[in-house]
Amino acid sequence: MPVRSREHQMSLVTRPRGRPFSREADWRTVALVSAGILAGVVVGAGVALLMAPQSGEHTRLAIGRELRKRRPWRQSPWERLGDGFREAARYGRKHLPTRG
Repeated sequence: MPVRSREHQMSLVTRPRGRPFSREADWRTVALVSAGILAGVVVGAGVALLMAPQSGEHTRLAIGRELRKRRPWRQSPWERLGDGFREAARYGRKHLPTRG
């Protein structure tokens, strides 16, 4: 095996390999991908409007009703614990075996 000089070994380490990366963006591809994303958003919004089970006003009212009913952010941990006990007691009374 031939012995290589130190200069030759250093030149192998510091010399860059391959070709430099200086490619510019292909704007046609960028435009095509952007158009595809935009078309997907438009089609998705149209399908969502056509397939909605109820009107927007009714949905907003239902969401507001649920938020007012739950209100977890306004209760202390003790209030939430009390609600859990009340719920368990209500569930237990409904499912007690009947004597007869």
